[in-house]
Amino acid sequence: MKIWMGKPSSEYYNEVVGGYEMVYQLGNHAIVFNYEEEEDLIDFTSIY
Repeated sequence: MKIWMGKPSSEYYNEVVGGYEMVYQLGNHAIVFNYEEEEDLIDFTSIY
């Protein structure tokens, strides 16, 4: 995903969901990719 979209706005471990979140801010909206381990496949995506 990083190759296609570039550097994320933020990337961190979220203890609430038990995995990592990679956030891309797009104006007033965001695309959030969630995955369990670093370099793992994306488990789910949220669009806000």
